[in-house]
Amino acid sequence: MTRWLAGTLLAVLLVAPAAHAADVRSFDFRGIKIGMSVEEVKAVVGGDHITKTDTKYGFVKGHELSIKEEDESGTSNLLVVFDASGKAYQVNSTQYINERRNLRRLFNVIFDKYGLDPATEKGKIIDDASTRENRKWVQDACACAEMIIDTEVLRSQERTRITVVLIDTDMRDDNEKANRTKYLDLEAQRVQELKGGEGVKL
Repeated sequence: MTRWLAGTLLAVLLVAPAAHAADVRSFDFRGIKIGMSVEEVKAVVGGDHITKTDTKYGFVKGHELSIKEEDESGTSNLLVVFDASGKAYQVNSTQYINERRNLRRLFNVIFDKYGLDPATEKGKIIDDASTRENRKWVQDACACAEMIIDTEVLRSQERTRITVVLIDTDMRDDNEKANRTKYLDLEAQRVQELKGGEGVKL
């Protein structure tokens, strides 16, 4: 792997959206967008695909695709979460850079890449006032999707952690509701089958 984790890390990972900067569902993160299929994401970034199933009834609850990259400049972990039908609704990226970074400048790079203005977006920067070595920002313009940026300087390790999360909360909630309904339907069917000859007069 090249040294993109060191010099051009964020320039490669963060690509400005074509339109509607406030809507994180339109954002392009390493070529991944909300709503893409497992096959589409895998074609872009590769990775290991896991199907998540219900432990009792075995139906498909969702899918995950993960990638871990490492070189002398740091490590990067990418996780994409899909609903039962195989559509991406969450992208999690955590990176560790083997040097301390200025978090304010780091945030400016991220905001510039996405065309965001923290003064006007529905988000809030949260700084650790005691050390100024933690900075977090959450944007949720439509109450249906979120972008979370969470950074931290790990002083004891001389490293910087950068976590970026894109999530369509509507898709996530719909998937959880559908899985719960499916489970309850199968559970009700099992109970009926256990009753057998109840009510039969012999």
